Amino acid sequence: MKNIFIAVILTISSTLTQAQDNAPISAETIGQLPNISNISLSPDGTKFASFRNFNGRKVLVVQKILVEGEITPHVLQFGKGELNWFHWLNNERLAISVRFASQRRATKTIETRLLAMNWDKTNLVNLTERLSNNSQLQDNVISYLPDDPDHVLIALDNKYFYFPDIFKMNIHTGKRKRIQKERRYVTGWRADRHGIIRLGFYRPVSGYNKLLYRKNKDVKWQKIATKKADNKERTFYFEAFSDDENILYVTAKDEGGRKGIYKYNVEKRTIIEDVAVSDKVDITDLLINRDGKVVGHTYSDERPHSVYYTKFLKSFQKMLTRNFPGEHISVETTSKDMKKYIIKTSSPTNPGTYYFFDLEEKKLSYLIDSYPSVDNEQLSPMHIVSYKARDELEIPAYLSLPKGVAVKKAKKLPTIILPHGGPRSRDYYGYDHWVQFLTARGYAVLQMNYRGSTGYGDDFKNLGKQQWGKAMIDDINDGTQWMIQEGIADPDRICILGWSYGGYAALQAPVKSPGMYKCSISGATVTNMKWLWRDSAKYNGYSRYRKYIKDDDTSLKEISPYHHMKALKVPILMVHGTKDRIVPYLHSKYFVKEMKQKKKNIHFVTLKDGDHHLSREEHRILFLKEVEKFLKKYL
Repeated sequence: MKNIFIAVILTISSTLTQAQDNAPISAETIGQLPNISNISLSPDGTKFASFRNFNGRKVLVVQKILVEGEITPHVLQFGKGELNWFHWLNNERLAISVRFASQRRATKTIETRLLAMNWDKTNLVNLTERLSNNSQLQDNVISYLPDDPDHVLIALDNKYFYFPDIFKMNIHTGKRKRIQKERRYVTGWRADRHGIIRLGFYRPVSGYNKLLYRKNKDVKWQKIATKKADNKERTFYFEAFSDDENILYVTAKDEGGRKGIYKYNVEKRTIIEDVAVSDKVDITDLLINRDGKVVGHTYSDERPHSVYYTKFLKSFQKMLTRNFPGEHISVETTSKDMKKYIIKTSSPTNPGTYYFFDLEEKKLSYLIDSYPSVDNEQLSPMHIVSYKARDELEIPAYLSLPKGVAVKKAKKLPTIILPHGGPRSRDYYGYDHWVQFLTARGYAVLQMNYRGSTGYGDDFKNLGKQQWGKAMIDDINDGTQWMIQEGIADPDRICILGWSYGGYAALQAPVKSPGMYKCSISGATVTNMKWLWRDSAKYNGYSRYRKYIKDDDTSLKEISPYHHMKALKVPILMVHGTKDRIVPYLHSKYFVKEMKQKKKNIHFVTLKDGDHHLSREEHRILFLKEVEKFLKKYL
């Protein structure tokens, strides 16, 4: 059975993978979408589904594990829209979310819809087809009802925006029945592992947020304050239900503002026990199995980590660690009876390799690579470094060098400064196809988690508050200066490259430190803060968002690249997708128009129908090709 399983996977791989350019680390090779991702076993472990790369677009492939007979993969793709996620509803049927760009009145949006189909692609149904268009997001499944294989619970803004009703929906027909009426100020609901709605997020216009909670379906709802006015108890956030109806898993912050996982007693109204804490970084996520039980957690310090609680998973992890030293190992999917597993190993020099483990046979076997065309031997390791900002704040960072160049011997290399997007995000240790594309061409690459980055606790994150165009940019420029002082970077050959907020930084950093950079590459960029301010008013929570960006003493012009064109004296490459719903395409279009009128050296690449995330393979490859040409010319 195991060997047949592997043969099936490899056959699908050869069926779906397009012909590759043989050039080492070419844009066509490294810019491909992953050959396979989001792999998931059916509950009984007899079938698997995954996203696959087919002619440069993401498709859903579902395959039965055959003992004998012809291999027939079932492929689902869409001409418009992008596959978002999928989930096994039972052993025969899957739910599928699709997202697409749209518009509501004058506001451009991202919409989602929910489909369902049998594993062999029969009986494909749009479950939300008969709904009104009130709900922009129509794929919010809050329970897959493990005891009812024919229905799911779905939350929809049926009557009022932001205050959803809960419907029990038939996964074969889309027929639905409302089981929970919307409640004013309840913006979301959660169901326990038995499908009982037991929690709502109560968020009034003024005052503190609360939880609407009940122990079971036979008792009344009660309000639980997640933040106490007297500050005697820590603010907490719901994460998961436990087997004990009086106990919730919650996240809360320690004295240093680092997020941990705790148990909260509903009757005592207090946190009673640590589950997962760290004195260095935030705990990232709880790991929850198919039965809805908490089995572990994840966190990332310099590297990513998974910690398991059960005796079997602990021993399983030890076995895998012995077999794959230096790799990050994650359990991607299991059968419901926990006898079949698919695990993934990865590292900066391993884009991702999947293995199949059969507990009954007690055998681990190679399955498939995420990027089979990428030669891992040509990839560069990632070095964990840090540097001090001008105010002595320690900034964690990652340094990648051309293959074979040791840190101590890295001298005066052409260098790319690569700040992450967000900005409330962070860079991680692991495979990064942009980084590998650049190091393969002889560039050193520095990625920094500047102040305001997430993962290091509130104290670090809040240092970025109201510093959108100020101290966060200073941290990036201080990293560039560190590269020069260490002798790694050639001061005459440094370029800054970024996407989203990183693209903004790629324009604002040269404004704040003239002469430091020889060129700038800016993608999906906010160029005019006045436009950002205007557009943000269309979305819920905009006032809180605005307060994060700047203080009252800072003008929008002060932190807008659009209003500092005179200071931008470096060659600029700008790239933007026409269907970007996070940062509108017009930010780049009008910026480039004004720059050209001022006779500035700027080249603009439009990604037709491109989104904010470079979701299409053709756009990923085009971007890399344009970067390569631009850097050859100016660095």
